[in-house]
Amino acid sequence: MFLFVASAQTVTFVGEVPQGALSVPILAGYNLISTPMPVSASLTNSIYNLTLANNDVVFNFDGATQSFGVHTYKGGAFHPTDYAPAVGEAFFYNTKVPQTWSVTFSVNG
Repeated sequence: MFLFVASAQTVTFVGEVPQGALSVPILAGYNLISTPMPVSASLTNSIYNLTLANNDVVFNFDGATQSFGVHTYKGGAFHPTDYAPAVGEAFFYNTKVPQTWSVTFSVNG
């Protein structure tokens, strides 16, 4: 989702931290998703267990510039820059390879 507020203010969302076996279905084409666990790391980090394919593209919205960053995965890395979504940040993910993004997460380690 995108949330627009006309002036600077604090917006707080509350809820339960998902734990256990988590999965996110990813279809071929464009997907609006976020990481299944509250961790901020590069999408190439093994903690995410995300299978990336050459020419997968991630688009992240930068509120400060009001524009999208474009990150293309090739040769084991994102170009022109790496991408690490913030906790709770959604992004567009375009892939030709459908998959189920599966991880196991516990707040106790």
